[in-house]
Amino acid sequence: MAGRQIDVPRTVEKIGYPYPANTLDFLALGMGPKIAVVPEGVQRTNGWGLRLLTRMGYSNLTAKPAGFAGNAMNPEAILLAGPQIIFADTTNKTGINLIGEWGIAAVAVKFQLDSIDDCVNSIEWLASNFGDEDARKMAENFRSHVGATLADVEQRLSAVRDDGKPTVLLVNDNGNGSYTPMRNAIFLDNVRRAGGRSISSGPALAGTVGPEQILAWDPDIILLQTSTASGLQKFTTNDVLGTLRSVKGNRVFPVIASHGGRMENILSILYVAKLLHPDQFIDIDLSSEIGLFHERFLHVSISSEETAKYFREY
Repeated sequence: MAGRQIDVPRTVEKIGYPYPANTLDFLALGMGPKIAVVPEGVQRTNGWGLRLLTRMGYSNLTAKPAGFAGNAMNPEAILLAGPQIIFADTTNKTGINLIGEWGIAAVAVKFQLDSIDDCVNSIEWLASNFGDEDARKMAENFRSHVGATLADVEQRLSAVRDDGKPTVLLVNDNGNGSYTPMRNAIFLDNVRRAGGRSISSGPALAGTVGPEQILAWDPDIILLQTSTASGLQKFTTNDVLGTLRSVKGNRVFPVIASHGGRMENILSILYVAKLLHPDQFIDIDLSSEIGLFHERFLHVSISSEETAKYFREY
């Protein structure tokens, strides 16, 4: 750090942030009207994401200036938008210094979180420091909701022995015949809390792998992230991968809440737990849980048809 100090305005009216995955966090806290500059990924929002923004009254975010592509910044767009503060990733020391040179307050935030607990703490911190009374109440309700949900999941899985927990591979389909195991700490923690044994960690999983390595692992369940709606079908009808236990048993499923820090990670834990241990979660209606989550924290109602598509489109 350059040792420069920039005071945060007492009243903040304009903000910017680097990662599209955190958009709903800000909206849930009522900070949507303050968003002046967005990550470029927000401009490309489509499908369910765009419908949700529209339902919430924030489809205009897709037309906001794009100032960020991860840690890379577009000074012209940022300065034109004139945010008073920018939430910058703690790892982006160079960017934080540049923001200060522009006369904008940089607030260092750890965006890539390790667990749902970190997510709760992050939401609470944002609400406490930059939200109003309604935001603080929402953050308190979110903490209570997560605590109750995790306690229920833990109780349901209390009798499951470690050797009875399915092996899970979280993997990204790169679309070119190669695959990248997803090693984000929050994904792996979600699987652990959901009663699974992840094989997506460890130094051997750095970088990409081919179909042969996935065949060698032969996990009980695969959670797959693809860039296209047809990606899941292509994976499960691949001649080489057809001998996998997960493929033969129709146990390849899409990933949700695919960026650390999103409030929806609590839904992801429920989703994965029900996939891994259907008997223990037979009475859990995921569509109902999704609908209640959106009503309680995002203040929108979604139909049963939309909740049925949630895990496929989001």
